[in-house]
Amino acid sequence: MLPLRTLVLVPLAGLLACGPTGPSSPPLPELAGRDPEVRAAVEHLHGELVAEPGDTTLSTEWAMLLDANELDAAALTAWQRLVALQPEEARVHYHVARVSERRGELDTALRALESVLAYAPDYAPAQARLGRLLLEAGRLEEAGATLERALALEPGAPGPVLALARLDLLRGDAARARARLEPLVATYPREPYANSLLARAFATLGDERSAARHLAAEELAGAPAARDPWQAEVQRRALGLKVRIDRAKARLAAGDPAAAWKELEPLAARGDELALVDTQFQVLIAWGKPDEVLERHARLAPELAASPMLAMKRVLALRALGRTPEAVAALEQELRRNPAHPHGPALMGELLGELGQHAAAAQAFARARENGDRTLGTALALAAALRAAEDEGGALAALVRAAEEFPWAPKPWVERCALLAARGQLAEARAALDEARTRGLEPARARELAHEFGLDEAVR
Repeated sequence: MLPLRTLVLVPLAGLLACGPTGPSSPPLPELAGRDPEVRAAVEHLHGELVAEPGDTTLSTEWAMLLDANELDAAALTAWQRLVALQPEEARVHYHVARVSERRGELDTALRALESVLAYAPDYAPAQARLGRLLLEAGRLEEAGATLERALALEPGAPGPVLALARLDLLRGDAARARARLEPLVATYPREPYANSLLARAFATLGDERSAARHLAAEELAGAPAARDPWQAEVQRRALGLKVRIDRAKARLAAGDPAAAWKELEPLAARGDELALVDTQFQVLIAWGKPDEVLERHARLAPELAASPMLAMKRVLALRALGRTPEAVAALEQELRRNPAHPHGPALMGELLGELGQHAAAAQAFARARENGDRTLGTALALAAALRAAEDEGGALAALVRAAEEFPWAPKPWVERCALLAARGQLAEARAALDEARTRGLEPARARELAHEFGLDEAVR
């Protein structure tokens, strides 16, 4: 006999799934405005399911397709239909919980997770999800116990650690939250929310400098490192332009442009869509095929080729081919058309620097900052260009501004140390290196720099 908590879901699912003679086929969801690839896949699979409404394999594929592409109302109905067909399948209840949570139906999600754990108590992501939802519901004691079970099943897993740290902060125990989070950030430096929680812990403990450093690091957060095989199985069914572009960029970030290109291949017929063409060009440049970028750009419709994004990719392709003067000319033309371009002046500074025109490069980097480019990279590039142009006073002033704008960053102080050491101002150079160390410069690197600049006695 099924547990009572499971029976809460089964009657509704049974009514949805079964007609007078057995399972009935589900209705086709509203697809207006959906991506063409998603629409075609849903319509095709629906046709197969109409012919075989009792086929659990088809029904599972149907639920996963709807779920992965965020057709949430239809996906929830599809998963509940599967609860009736496979009431003891833990992962079906888990997906009911996931979609219910996404729809804001917290009570339904909690009941479904209880059913999951009745059949699969050792599935750590389910324990972690239940703990997190109990935390959202304010049931702190239950949440803590559940999250500790999740962590015991999968030691070091980011999800339970983050939720337990949140619980520590809610209880006013910032020191314990810090102790949990620091090893996590060391292992997963780009884990979303880890640095922001650690910043809260440091701020509570009165360490404002560390808090600012971790808040800044949160801006570089990437994809979650949490491992959830059942959810990943669903997510592989996601389709459409945005999904494929996101996947391609993830493959590119992982250093695999060939896999990124393969991800984009099913979209080849949609070559008039700006977002796709821009990503294709980005992948081709990373893949070492800038000549193909130029060939494709030349074949584009004039209005598409004139897009600022694609014009910039053409500049990058020319640069990759070593045709830097042509890249400068093309970028000048684009900046005349769009003088407020957010990235153009900084790129111009890089190109002019490659041509040895350092004073002009410094002017370009200064213009980039005037246009609102307040990144650390551009601030440091301005200082480097001024130094290369033999304006050491200007370079030092630029580094002072960079240190003021990025108080948590060691790099402005490292560059200041190098410049001061080259000028023979060793006491000031030692002081700058010490400032870099207080901002997180690794001790081994500090020792290397001290030796390189003749400041060994500065690092003890």
